[in-house]
Parts: sequence; structure tokens; C-alpha cells
Amino acid sequence: MLQRGNTPYTVVVEVIAETPEGVIITVHVVPGSKSFAVVGTDKWTQDVKVKLKNKAIGGKANHELVSELGKALSAEVKIISGHKSRRKKLLISSDIISVKKLIE
Repeated sequence: MLQRGNTPYTVVVEVIAETPEGVIITVHVVPGSKSFAVVGTDKWTQDVKVKLKNKAIGGKANHELVSELGKALSAEVKIISGHKSRRKKLLISSDIISVKKLIE
């Protein structure tokens, strides 16, 4: 728990949000892994952790992320922020239930 002065407070970070266009999730990618895998959520940031085979060179890791998540969910996946960062926001044209099942 965080504290400001004598007042404790909790920070809530929303990593999954449903919008009219689809579902927005925040992911933390780990490029250069042995295989592609969605491995749940990070215990500190609550970001969805995704392991990628490709290294982050020439957009190969981003392409793998979009392609493999799209196949797993049978949906279109777009990176909406974080193109050059390990932390990314994705827009997935799917329902929130399918996305949550993949994460768990």
C-alpha cells in the first residue's frame, strides 16, 4: 500500500478495458524467449505478460505479437501505443470474455 503523508492509498491500474471498437489490454512483452506464450499477469503492474520468440529488431517482435495473439483469439489485433517499448497497449476486436480466458 502506498502512503501520502499519513494517509494510505491504493493505486488501481486497469489493464483490460472494453470499448465499442473491442478490448484494450496492456501487455509487457519479453522478446527472445524460447516460444510464444501468454503467461498471465505481472504481479506488480498487472500487465499481461507475453513471451515472444523474435527479438525486438526491425519490428519482428511486434509482428509476432499481433499475428500470434490474432490467431489465438481469431481476432484482429492492433498496437495502439508502445511500438518501441516493452509495455504496449493493444486493441483487440474481440469480446472481453475471450480475452480474459486467454490471459488466465
